[in-house]
Amino acid sequence: MPLLRWGPEHSVRVRPIDEQHKKLMSAVNNLCEVVIESKDGAAMDRALGELVANARLHFLEEQARHRAQQQRLVEAIQEYRQSSDAGSSDATTRFIHFLRDWLHTHIKISHAALELELRDAQNDRFSVTADAA
Repeated sequence: MPLLRWGPEHSVRVRPIDEQHKKLMSAVNNLCEVVIESKDGAAMDRALGELVANARLHFLEEQARHRAQQQRLVEAIQEYRQSSDAGSSDATTRFIHFLRDWLHTHIKISHAALELELRDAQNDRFSVTADAA
């Protein structure tokens, strides 16, 4: 059962960003499954790589807004790898909670301003087009 499920409450009503968020959510769910099922190191590396690749792609499009969030995610992945390698018993639980909270915060809070900005830009574009007609 996935940790995170996409729902209308996650949508920022901008299709490309929603699609990126769905991919991020899927990558987080995949990683959590790998972690919970204690799969081998290769599976962990693939799942972590998938999350990092999706996050980087997403953040490339929103560099200025999300540089700190991207850095925190990368740091958390590095911390998890180190804690896991060191045999920390609560590293998995902390990491899964971090991922859940990070993604919800990223989608709900960080994109509120972006949603308004994109809607304003769309409205401006449509009103300029309408005025020109």
